[in-house]
Amino acid sequence: MKTKNLLSSCCVLLALSLPSATKAQIGIIVDSFDVNIGSQFALGVAFDGNDLWITGSGYGYIYKYSTSGQLLDSMPDPALQLGDVMEGIVYASGHLWCACYTCDTLYEIDPVAKTVVAGFTGLAPDERASIAYDGANTLYFTNGSDGMGSFMFDMNNGTFQPWGDGSQFARGLFYDNGVIYGTVKMYIVNMGMLMSVINYIDPPTGNTAPDYDFWCVDDAFAGLGSAFDGQYVWQSTYDAPRIYKILFNPAMGTESASAEKGFEVQRNPCTDKVSIRKNNVDIRTVELLDLTGQCVLKSILTSSGEINVAGLVPGIYFLTAYNDAGEKLGAKKIVKR
Repeated sequence: MKTKNLLSSCCVLLALSLPSATKAQIGIIVDSFDVNIGSQFALGVAFDGNDLWITGSGYGYIYKYSTSGQLLDSMPDPALQLGDVMEGIVYASGHLWCACYTCDTLYEIDPVAKTVVAGFTGLAPDERASIAYDGANTLYFTNGSDGMGSFMFDMNNGTFQPWGDGSQFARGLFYDNGVIYGTVKMYIVNMGMLMSVINYIDPPTGNTAPDYDFWCVDDAFAGLGSAFDGQYVWQSTYDAPRIYKILFNPAMGTESASAEKGFEVQRNPCTDKVSIRKNNVDIRTVELLDLTGQCVLKSILTSSGEINVAGLVPGIYFLTAYNDAGEKLGAKKIVKR
């Protein structure tokens, strides 16, 4: 298996400022487990309604794991006969759909019979980091390495067509409520660092929205594969053969219109202090959660509106504001440099 190239897999934006995401998400890592697949990392993750299927094995198998991390089953990897390995994988219409790491073939596999139902050629022969399924009849592929060769696949007639360039560097893909989410590595100019972020991709065009979020697992490639079970995202990363369980709920990160206008977080990104401008919202206490969901700071908001964050390690946090009755007023993303 060829070595991935970090520079070619990063989407480097040289003049990107930190936006305020209009589709704000909160992703909290709630669990993770190792998978024994004979490789230094897991490539693809699919959710079949009950369990997870993992690709990228050095042993020549596709593995089935429970969501609690128990090995349940395995099947031969059909790419093995080509001297290859499956990378992207998704569960759709009762079957597993897998793409070769370097060949041009998409395989349709019956996971019960453990047999290949069909093979479809037409992909560019290069990495297929992940596959998204729209719940109807279309699969979406990206090439997370050199950015060439994003495709849509029509499951009704078995044909491929090019997809928009805006999605080209995304890796871990999944579909939810009309939006495709993809993990990608970006260079954030005003933070002076590479960050793992989530891009919002428009399915028909493949173009990315101007907003993004930081909640995916951070590693050298912003993750490899992703699957969504309706509540949690299951993400594999380059760092280890490990699967992460991430709470995904778009509503969690979106404040009401009144709360959105009611208070602001200033001096963000921050180094030592952040300032909260309360406007018309009666804020009594605030707390900061890290990406694992742990509360790292809780404070009564003083008249100055300042919160000292100098003691926190650099990273992404979520500041939640509460009123005197303990009701949540909204949440804002904080970047500590």
